[in-house]
Amino acid sequence: MTTGLDVQGDSAGAFRFRIASPAGAIPPAPLPVVPAGRNGVQHFRTRPDLLPPTITVTRRAAPAVPGDVFLAPQFGPAQDGPMLLDPNGNLVWFHPTSLASKLPTTDFSL
Repeated sequence: MTTGLDVQGDSAGAFRFRIASPAGAIPPAPLPVVPAGRNGVQHFRTRPDLLPPTITVTRRAAPAVPGDVFLAPQFGPAQDGPMLLDPNGNLVWFHPTSLASKLPTTDFSL
């Protein structure tokens, strides 16, 4: 392949690359259902449509880094989806996702 752009490691705009064969699709499997924890799900009067799982902080390890915690609970008795918690485990933000989409949220990178 050749280009007029500067490409690191090229020779006068010429370079090569190889296209690998994909490994194939992951076979479908039933999604596991995890039972509710001791506290179950959260309920909100202002947003009755939101039912995120309750998170219980069972151990506080020191030294902890200050700031919020990102989680993506899935396959539980409540709604799945990314959530943001404060350092005490209190819900700051939640976005429900549907299992019907079969696209569980697992990556918070941009």
